[in-house]
Amino acid sequence: MTKHGMRGFASGIIAASAVISLFYFQLSPKTEAEPVSKSQITEEDVQSYLNRHGEIAVDKKTFDEWQKSEQSTSAENNNPSKSASNDSGKKEVTDNKAENAPKVYKVTVTVKEGMTTSDIAKTLAEKHVIKNKYDLINYVIDHKLEPYLQLGTFTLSSDMSVAQIADKLTKH
Repeated sequence: MTKHGMRGFASGIIAASAVISLFYFQLSPKTEAEPVSKSQITEEDVQSYLNRHGEIAVDKKTFDEWQKSEQSTSAENNNPSKSASNDSGKKEVTDNKAENAPKVYKVTVTVKEGMTTSDIAKTLAEKHVIKNKYDLINYVIDHKLEPYLQLGTFTLSSDMSVAQIADKLTKH
């Protein structure tokens, strides 16, 4: 490149930068951040929020007591005492585990034309087959399975993994 060519190139870069700066700083609309509310949050506001979202608030003392009781309960379930080593004790621990076993939901779902992955996942979450609809949505998207979802009727259960559910929905 010649000396004059290099000067022309540099001049073009400077002119382009000036035009971009002009548009960016002068002509773009000014956006102001929302003003921060200076009002105090009241206890009624907090209660209203918790009620709307189906949540509760507990104080630290109650929470700590609950945590200790949960830890002691889980420790008892994981390490049965020596006094429970006889047959009736073993039966009691086994019965307790059977009571604590999660309920398995078995559902027949029909996938119709026009249903999206979100529609299917929402239906499965509502019927307690999956805990969170986004787990299935993300799995299908991450593994690029959307084009392979099949129409039809599928029998699914809550003891299936997300991968197994996706596999069943993509093979008919």
